[in-house]
Parts: sequence; C-alpha cells; structure tokens
Amino acid sequence: MDAVLKSNQLSQLQSFWNLIQASDESVQKGLLRLLHTKYPSEKVMARPAGSSFFALKGILKSKGDTSKDQQMIDEYLKDKYEE
Repeated sequence: MDAVLKSNQLSQLQSFWNLIQASDESVQKGLLRLLHTKYPSEKVMARPAGSSFFALKGILKSKGDTSKDQQMIDEYLKDKYEE
C-alpha cells in the first residue's frame, strides 16, 4: 500500500482482518486460494517454511471492536439489499 490509508479505509481493513481471524481454518484456506487466483505472483519466491499466511494468525491481530464490525456489516447489507 503505497498511499496512506484514510481512517475509514483503515477501519474497514481492520474489521475485515478481524473477520478473517475469527473464521475457521477452512475459510482462511479458501480465502488464500481466492487471493492467489486474483493476484497471482509473477515469480515463485523461495520462502521460509514459517512465513505462510496461516503462520501470521495472531501476529497482526488488531484491536478491533466487535460492535463497530457488526455496524459496518449491517450498513453494507442495508446498502446492498435495501435499494
């Protein structure tokens, strides 16, 4: 991310990350597959065994607010389905 994120964008990213952290391993693996499909790497880089996406679980955990997360989900669903 080259540019500085705005407060709302950062809040959305933190909420999304909290949802990922709260999901089970099969959902996280599915998300990882989707990300690799959407953003394939141009080069296959040699990585240490411990640097996978799943090894990061808990390391980047944010101080999220569950009520704010639920509010953002509710707003999204309202905007999407109550047009």
